[in-house]
Amino acid sequence: MKKLNQEQLDTFIKSFQKVQSVHCDQKESLYYLFQLFSLFFEGITNQQNISFTTLFSRIAYSSVHFNFKSSLTKDNHLFRRLVEQGGLKTEELNSLYQLGVFVLWQNLQHVYDVSTNIEIKRPHLKLEKVKSERKSSYRRVIKAFVVDYEDLEDPKFHFFDEKQPHLKKVGFLEKGHFAKQFKRIIKYVSLPITINLIDTNVNEENQYWAKAFVYKPDLLIGVTSISECFQADGESSLFYLAKKVLPNTGSIYMLIGNIVNYFLDELIHDSELSFKEVIPTIFQLAPLEFAKMPDDALRNLLKKVEVHFDNLKKVVKNELIDTGITKEKAYLEPSFFSPEYGIQGRLDLYHFDKAKKQSDIVELKSGKLFKANGYGLNENHYIQTLLYDLIMESVYNGRVKSNNYILYSSLDAKRLRYAPRVRSKQYKSLEIRNDIVLIEDLLLDQNQEVFDNIFNGLQPDKVPKTFNFLKRDANAFHEVYSQSNALEKAYYKSFFAFINREFQHSKIGRHGVHETNGLASLWLDPMNEKIENFRILSYLEITENLSLEKLPIIHLEMSEKSAKLSRFRIGDIAVFYPDDGTEKSALNNQLFKCTLVDMNVNKVSIRLRARQKNLEIFQQFKYWHLESDTLDGGFKVQFDGIFNFLKSPDEYKQKVLGLLPPEKSKNQVFYNNSKLTEEQHEIVNRAISSKDYFLLWGPPGTGKTSVMIKSFVDYYYNQTDLNIILLAYTNRAVDEICQSIDALLGGEYIRIGSRYATLEKFKPRLLSLKTEGIQSRGELQCSLKSNRVFVSTVSSFQGRTDLSGITDFDLVIIDEASQLLEPMLVGFLSKFKKYILIGDHKQLPAVVGQDKAKTEITDTLILEKTNLSDMSCSLFERMYSMSKMSGWDWSYGGLMHQGRMHQKILDFVSPNFYENKLEVIDGIDRLVDKPTFESKDELTNVLINERMLFIDTPLGEELTKKTNEAEANVVSKLADIWVRIYQDNKRDLTSNDIGIITPFRSQISMIGDLMNPQLSKKITLDTIERYQGGSRNQIIISFAVSQYQLLDSISNVSEEGIDRKLNVALTRAKENVILIGSAAILKKKEIYKKLIDYCSFIDYQEILNYEI
Repeated sequence: MKKLNQEQLDTFIKSFQKVQSVHCDQKESLYYLFQLFSLFFEGITNQQNISFTTLFSRIAYSSVHFNFKSSLTKDNHLFRRLVEQGGLKTEELNSLYQLGVFVLWQNLQHVYDVSTNIEIKRPHLKLEKVKSERKSSYRRVIKAFVVDYEDLEDPKFHFFDEKQPHLKKVGFLEKGHFAKQFKRIIKYVSLPITINLIDTNVNEENQYWAKAFVYKPDLLIGVTSISECFQADGESSLFYLAKKVLPNTGSIYMLIGNIVNYFLDELIHDSELSFKEVIPTIFQLAPLEFAKMPDDALRNLLKKVEVHFDNLKKVVKNELIDTGITKEKAYLEPSFFSPEYGIQGRLDLYHFDKAKKQSDIVELKSGKLFKANGYGLNENHYIQTLLYDLIMESVYNGRVKSNNYILYSSLDAKRLRYAPRVRSKQYKSLEIRNDIVLIEDLLLDQNQEVFDNIFNGLQPDKVPKTFNFLKRDANAFHEVYSQSNALEKAYYKSFFAFINREFQHSKIGRHGVHETNGLASLWLDPMNEKIENFRILSYLEITENLSLEKLPIIHLEMSEKSAKLSRFRIGDIAVFYPDDGTEKSALNNQLFKCTLVDMNVNKVSIRLRARQKNLEIFQQFKYWHLESDTLDGGFKVQFDGIFNFLKSPDEYKQKVLGLLPPEKSKNQVFYNNSKLTEEQHEIVNRAISSKDYFLLWGPPGTGKTSVMIKSFVDYYYNQTDLNIILLAYTNRAVDEICQSIDALLGGEYIRIGSRYATLEKFKPRLLSLKTEGIQSRGELQCSLKSNRVFVSTVSSFQGRTDLSGITDFDLVIIDEASQLLEPMLVGFLSKFKKYILIGDHKQLPAVVGQDKAKTEITDTLILEKTNLSDMSCSLFERMYSMSKMSGWDWSYGGLMHQGRMHQKILDFVSPNFYENKLEVIDGIDRLVDKPTFESKDELTNVLINERMLFIDTPLGEELTKKTNEAEANVVSKLADIWVRIYQDNKRDLTSNDIGIITPFRSQISMIGDLMNPQLSKKITLDTIERYQGGSRNQIIISFAVSQYQLLDSISNVSEEGIDRKLNVALTRAKENVILIGSAAILKKKEIYKKLIDYCSFIDYQEILNYEI
């Protein structure tokens, strides 16, 4: 097993000694001691082939691998459990801290044979109570960390669990499907693994006999994904695989389903509604789909949905009431998570009567019955309700009974049908769920043979004849896959595994002090850890609840317990849930999916996904939490993208892979614009003249958006009849595109996206707002066809498949292309006659969660035939490099003159990041002139006139490695001084003048606490990542690095050896850069040594002592 090397061990011991020597708040000392405790186990279990999602599993594994004594294992788990559960009294903190010191030294001595002259005794704790297991007992769910296995007739395994974590226990699976499935999983997956034992009996010999199990329970699979694997003639997890590999295709049935769900929501709010009243709002649900329909098809659809409406009205007014379901106690579209059963789901209608401890699940189905089972239900619908029943069992720990119903809105009678709970059927659904997770795991690695074996299951001749829909999908997949050549298949499989790893990382991540558990952090991470890592808006109080309204908004404010800083931004999706006083609030209650629509220092507003008639839960709880949500749709787009790449024309594929050069255009275009420089003119004309594609490299300040994109639009809009789509990675960049073209087009373009992520001035251009005022399909069609330019983020546009068939786009121009992974674009671009990609691969790349080693291509054919070696590289960077190496100079170009940074800043940036090729644009005096500010003393004279300053600060006594109070004080004072400089020079301070950058949110929090609160609206304080694309006159950077090892965490080094994070930070500045940090630490990296040596110096005490 890989352990800490000597240097890491020495650093760890120094940190340990520092924790013990620094005198600070007991809670703070305990928290940082626990961080070291966690880091120790990370260090000794940090193997790439084992995935740990909890500290519990790391300790359990270490105790076996390093042969810990039972007493040490018990103490390790005791310390972990007491810190994680929190809520300790002040007088208990000291003894717990002493226990932490004791176990850390014991661990160090055992693993590394570290000796100490100090005798550290184990303290006595009143809290250490471990319940013993009653013999001959029953447990509904046991989370088991399985460490070994014996292949007997009844699978025998040893495991640890949370109840007695220091004891290795013996488990068995009863004969049957689960025993066979467990053997199959062990065949393909290395131990240790985590499973949940279901319905387990403990016998007199202390053996645990389970009837079923859930594999990787923290990886939640959607209820619908599982239930769709069940058909009248049987079940198969291949239905899931087929849906994963094939692109989504919309259908009239999906549209009807969405409309019918909307009817139910509206009728729950007002059961007296007439069909005539809802017709206008039906049009708003999917205006583009309706616009594409022939008149006969539309009339037919309206007739069909009217039947559903009338039936639902009868159900709401009569049948629901007859079953005891009242509108007042019903919740619409609540979501629930169950890591006990490894599933998640969103119910159509959930009714809960707290007094009776009775819940009712109603699942709405707009389809017809087909080969109904013995209960008069479609089998997949029945399984869906049984899975929801398991979720309710999990939420209420088996204490609440559920009645399950399926509502068939197309039936004339017996529409509301009871779905009885059958445990054996629930077991079968969990078995299919485990098969799905095993498929997911097998598709994580670039093992071509494993992929072939799995894909062979989708060969049409191997699909049972009774599975008609699966056979249809298998034919669709193999029609494309079988005709692809060996290189294309290798490309597809490599990227499939890459996307799948990103998908799993978003779901369960990995455990670690500086890591995240993805969606699973909702229940795996303690509250204090979420707060420390700024991943939660906690303890919010509702001030106004408008969830009954058409626009269901809830206004909240921070309480005295709230953490004031978080990662959230307006437009983010989130889950909203009540605080019930436990660490498992998110699992014990329903979750409301929502969007953050407004936010300031003390207030937050959210929009719920569904209106709510029942407000009881909102009145029941005082505090509420907001945490990030994840959407599977972004990954589905990438899976679809690589499949669409296989489907695309051979010539397109060969050009993307570099096997064919882009075609040279025979007709050269001469576009002229007096506002362009000679270089910009030359590149604009080359890009316009290119036939297939053009790759534009644009370093900071070179006019990528304000000049180049505007010029492209000017030419293509005014001199051709092409339809154009302008895309970018972020909404901020899309706003900038709108800013550059708005006047040019007279506002005649359409913006696609959310109103909450769009600047106010561009909201009238939004497609969603334009369609609200349109009364007819003809008017909508006319509006869409009269606009030839559309603007959007890549993700928003790819989600609008309803645009196809109304507007055909000829040209796509994509800004920030260097932040987009290859699967996001490679299939999508094949739909256009031409594409122009714009980016800067020397700045921050696309965000990737998996380890670097996993992103490297291992297939020899790909490595031999293409220049693709790393899948975390953007398509833009790979193709730019490919075109440059191949000498295809008609297909790429670079802007090497910038108008942002002053010459003195550029003199460092250009040679260190841009091959010494980046220069200032001639004729802009500001870039070479002296500052226009007047100084009133020596210090302000230095601040104004020295374009790049470094302020060396002491390391300080902070226990955390990501804060530095001395730096924070200097930053706060510098902000005040610069504000005074603006005032003395009679200049208004705007939000575009001063910016503060620091890599760590904990340092942001410290600086924010020290700064004048009145400056928060004028001075942006944020991370490097959030600043990409922006600029300020003065940039202040606080590095807050206290150890050499942390230098890697503030860097992002490219294959060329360029630190892209540092590049972004420095190139945000127009006039001045002020750097603050420890020279001794920073200079250990060559680029920082160069930077510090280049800068002028000023003593930090001069700043702190300066009187304003």
